[in-house]
Amino acid sequence: MPTNILNLSSADLNKAANLQAKIEKLQADLAKLIGAGEVAKPATAKKGRGTMSAAQRAKLSKAAKARWKKSKAEGKTTL
Repeated sequence: MPTNILNLSSADLNKAANLQAKIEKLQADLAKLIGAGEVAKPATAKKGRGTMSAAQRAKLSKAAKARWKKSKAEGKTTL
């Protein structure tokens, strides 16, 4: 069971901080050794979609309507 950080003594907190610093230094050394230069950070999730300009939407709409018109002229019921 994980120990609650509030229950640790100051000596244990210092020890944990020193271990964390050593881990970070070792990760940086490893990255330099394998040529990454920097420790890779976890990828962040992409938030939402990009925006499209009104001109681009109009262009896409015009192209879709042209496809539909051509399809209807050929007698197709589905694209």
